[in-house]
Amino acid sequence: MNESRETEPTRTVDNKPDAYSSSQAFWRDRSFRTLSDYTLSSVPAWLHGPFQNLLRRAMVTKLAEIAAERPPMRRAVDICCGIGDWSADYAAFADRVTGVDLNEDFIKVAKQRMGFGSKLEFFVGRAEDWTDFDDVQLVGFGGCLMYVSSDDLNALFARMQRDLPNGALVYVRATVVTGSKQPFTTEVGHYRAESDYDAVYRSHGFKTFFRRYSADLVADYVWTKLGGKAPALLPSIASGAARFKRSAVDGTDYCSWVMELKK
Repeated sequence: MNESRETEPTRTVDNKPDAYSSSQAFWRDRSFRTLSDYTLSSVPAWLHGPFQNLLRRAMVTKLAEIAAERPPMRRAVDICCGIGDWSADYAAFADRVTGVDLNEDFIKVAKQRMGFGSKLEFFVGRAEDWTDFDDVQLVGFGGCLMYVSSDDLNALFARMQRDLPNGALVYVRATVVTGSKQPFTTEVGHYRAESDYDAVYRSHGFKTFFRRYSADLVADYVWTKLGGKAPALLPSIASGAARFKRSAVDGTDYCSWVMELKK
């Protein structure tokens, strides 16, 4: 990805890239794939890429553990898949994975990197417009639901409630407001409270059984990888410091849910 490109100026909101910018090169050339990933800045800029990789590894490890306790997973859908990193990881425990993203450049890169074969397939599409849930046991949302209106969000979960089989899994990671900060909307997207998402999930029959903030996920994963040799309180101290900084500076945090459809 060293080819030179002429790009249009990227519009910004509060010095952060506009999610709806016509310039796609900004997103394509960086290790983070969405505005939500960008705002996950509890760590210095030079650590964004490594932190995102750790977050992905931590969450995919958890999803793989959950999948191992269930019947074989025939198909997973990765909505807002970016360049396909998470899609490729889902393929480790799903027979077939469909990646979807509205960014045509991301999909081109995903096809080039991952191929377009029997296990992985990629399509251009918007999260709120996706309707193909045939034979799907897992739907993952890659930090994109903040870009979906409340009406479209409810319609999407109603559609999944109707079309997904009983017991299907849904994984969501999303930016949420924290503390006393109230939900708000900008041209970038909808910053909702954790309880707002919970209400949508519950109203459409999705029961949450796993919920963690990103800093906690990464800290626990690193501690486990170290074989538990670090002091037991270290993960809690590290994740607590990261979450406090982000909450104090931005009034937001990054939350992951895994839920099961109960019909």
